[in-house]
Amino acid sequence: MPGGVQGNGTYLRDDQIVPDEGSINPFMSPNRRDVQTERRRYTVYIRSGQAPRKPRPNTLYTGTNSERASIHLAFRNYMPDNGYDGTGNVRMPPLEERGLPVELGLPTVTLHLPEAPIQSEEGLYNSDDTVLTGERMCRTLLASKEGQKQEFPTKEWLQLIEDSWDRVNAPAMPAPMFQRFWNMDYSVKGAFIPDPIKRVIRCPASNDGAWLNNPDTVYMVGLFSLAFGEVVVIEGKMPTFPKTKHGQVSWPEEQTQVRYWSLTTGGTAPSGLGWSTIFDEEIPLVEDRKFTIVMSRAIDRPKNADREHGVKWIEFGAGEGHYIGARSWVNCVYIRYQASLSNYDWPNSPLNIPIPTEENPAPMDSLVMGPYYPTAKYMSKKEFERLA
Repeated sequence: MPGGVQGNGTYLRDDQIVPDEGSINPFMSPNRRDVQTERRRYTVYIRSGQAPRKPRPNTLYTGTNSERASIHLAFRNYMPDNGYDGTGNVRMPPLEERGLPVELGLPTVTLHLPEAPIQSEEGLYNSDDTVLTGERMCRTLLASKEGQKQEFPTKEWLQLIEDSWDRVNAPAMPAPMFQRFWNMDYSVKGAFIPDPIKRVIRCPASNDGAWLNNPDTVYMVGLFSLAFGEVVVIEGKMPTFPKTKHGQVSWPEEQTQVRYWSLTTGGTAPSGLGWSTIFDEEIPLVEDRKFTIVMSRAIDRPKNADREHGVKWIEFGAGEGHYIGARSWVNCVYIRYQASLSNYDWPNSPLNIPIPTEENPAPMDSLVMGPYYPTAKYMSKKEFERLA
């Protein structure tokens, strides 16, 4: 995405990538998931400019023609199968230099310059120098391994708290609620405006996104303060999802409502840090796929917040983040819903939540999601333990 921000830029989901000739994409059903390494090759292209109405196959677009624009490219990996690391046991490039075959390395990158001279920090490249790799390519592109730039200024966040109705807890409220993340204005600044009409007028919602969302991935976001209670109880109905964690060789034949579901505790907008994550297959389900998640500090974990009692516990984390003025008792919880590979028409999907407008400012999240909408409430440790 242009601007160095990770959000709604163009993207390719694994099952959308056409494999090289002779290779197989293991994410395309009904292909097997245990395709041999040497038959998993693919080629993806990144082109300057806006995406056309009909994008080319296997192609991402930068969204800008500027030579100075900062473009952030990210690979998203979810949970690997048991026995695999975050890369799926793919060897890192330095190991290739020690004699391992190229097909075991992470993707290699080649820069194809225009058929005309181009100015860079190293001088003018002629048409004979149109294909670059390695360090020369990185210098030409001014490539950097810097992390995602801060998307919301700390100073502005602290001022919003200072001007709020509750400097101790805002924007967290005694009756917490989850809402779909739209953009930084509506979902961050607007969280400090309780009135839905004033909120949408002052901070219009849009599909600009941020924080690694894309058209397939929706975040439901809630803000919490332990000043309202030492234990947070989150409940809802779990969507159906494919179970692949234990090395299943094929994708499930039945359609599922999501590809992936997870819940993360993290810092607030200025930090963007994540503290702890739990994902779909880890969470015990009771009748009708109902789940109960308890969030607290470790010292306040209820004795019955365990699998034996049908409960999943998650650590509250380090509060807002690591910056001066951060509150250790306030955090952000976001639930990730990734759309299903089977494109199942799930009516309760958060993808179907309409954007708040001046004509219809009231959030429709709970109405659309029905029993799948996650609810939250505060309790004391003793109150929850009495539920056993």
